[in-house]
Amino acid sequence: MYIYTDDDLTRINRDYLGPKGKRLPWVASYRTYGIATAVLLGMAALYMILGIPLNQWTGLLYFFACALILNYVVQRMNRDVSLLAMAKAGWQEVTVPRAARPNPKDHTLHVAITMHGYDAQPAPTWWERHFKSSTGTRKPSAATVADEGTRRAARQAASK
Repeated sequence: MYIYTDDDLTRINRDYLGPKGKRLPWVASYRTYGIATAVLLGMAALYMILGIPLNQWTGLLYFFACALILNYVVQRMNRDVSLLAMAKAGWQEVTVPRAARPNPKDHTLHVAITMHGYDAQPAPTWWERHFKSSTGTRKPSAATVADEGTRRAARQAASK
């Protein structure tokens, strides 16, 4: 079934699929190949200007950065808008005159820091506050701990 469109731009498929009889595994337009060539040459010039040595890791980084840039540009491409118009719109967006920013207001921040003496007692921790009763602390005495140890030993001896 053929679908006839009245749009001349989409009637002809302007995609280069590869040489005759050997199809490439991707579909890309002619200007995508031109942009890819420009990005590869531009990145190579940038690498040479920065003096980055060429080895396997910088080569991998080179192709990865080129792929990211190319992907960014191709996603924003449109068949109706040319690259020159996109570049011109981007340049106008950056250089458009903007209203002056208002003068920043002065801010005053009041901070109070409590200063304690060197020999001051530290604040009680949460467990000290939690276990403190009205008459004193609930901390077990040393005798109670010793009694618990002897009881445990007696239980273990009885179980054997």
